[in-house]
Amino acid sequence: MAFVKFLIVIVVGALGVLVAWFGFTDCSAVLPTAKTWTNLDAWRPFANLAFGGLAAGVTIAVALPKAKGQAAVTQEDFDARMARLEAQLAKALAAKNGDTAEPDAARAANKAEAIARVAREEPEAAKELAEGDFEEGFEDLKAVARKDMANAARKWRDIGALAYDRAPGEALSAYREATALDRLDFWAWIYLARLEQSHAGNLSAARAAAEAALDVAGSDYEKMVAFNDRGDILIAAGELSEAKAGYEKGLVVARAPCRRRTRHRAAQSGM
Repeated sequence: MAFVKFLIVIVVGALGVLVAWFGFTDCSAVLPTAKTWTNLDAWRPFANLAFGGLAAGVTIAVALPKAKGQAAVTQEDFDARMARLEAQLAKALAAKNGDTAEPDAARAANKAEAIARVAREEPEAAKELAEGDFEEGFEDLKAVARKDMANAARKWRDIGALAYDRAPGEALSAYREATALDRLDFWAWIYLARLEQSHAGNLSAARAAAEAALDVAGSDYEKMVAFNDRGDILIAAGELSEAKAGYEKGLVVARAPCRRRTRHRAAQSGM
């Protein structure tokens, strides 16, 4: 580190000499007069070198430690501020007692990721939400999502995750936007289906969203969730036989990993 500082001093000093050499620095006031040394011009560059090197050394010796300390404090302050903002945001956006059920593990993780991302990427909107100004905060986030089309689907999903418990109407609109932009997002379809049923009371739209989720489901777990959610919607619509058939399909999917493990163990024992 000391060697690096030494090199910086040399480079800055050399630059000072070049500036002095071309006439931008005048140290004649601190040099002997022409009566003492008749060849003053020959000595002037060396005096400028000493002056420039000394000034650069003092400046770097004072500025570098100070800048390093300021950077460390700034990073610590930023991390602490973000942690406080995330905690305030999580508290402000928690479900109100009696309004909605606490989120399941998947949605809780989704919401936590959205809180952390919004707190860092959109701190002003996050601050508004943390202070309970949901209308202004969500408006700011929606404005950003509309401008940033490259990441718009993710940003709409974040709005949906943040708004789900305290502003379900905003969440419903956000998941509609997210699924319009990214039709392969399984969980966006699932949350849209649930909000269409629970908030909007639109069972046909809820069923369409649940079926879209089933179409893009990849894992057995996702298929099971989609069948179960679709079954809940069908029960609400009074279509009990179709709901029963859907639940049975979900049960078959849920049992598939168990059957695979059983066959695997049997194959191993027969070897």
